[in-house]
Amino acid sequence: MKREKDTFVKLKEGTVFRIMENESALVRPDDGTLIILNETGTFIVKNIKKKISKKALIRKIINEYDTTLQRVEKDVDSFLKKLEKEGIIEIS
Repeated sequence: MKREKDTFVKLKEGTVFRIMENESALVRPDDGTLIILNETGTFIVKNIKKKISKKALIRKIINEYDTTLQRVEKDVDSFLKKLEKEGIIEIS
């Protein structure tokens, strides 16, 4: 049986991540665009500041929040695709 290759995620070099009071923000390295994150987005970015596998990230989210594997996989895929499109993260 063939094992599915895991993907890894990390913040792109030069991306600035800041937590301020009740919210957090990312600053896109290319042009300085500010992206405000909600609580779940903040949790994800805290965990991808250093390279992490997508599977490990999903496990951490499931342990932190009361949700299902299917929901987390769908939401994480969507969120990571948006961050990659914005030039915030690298997926390998």
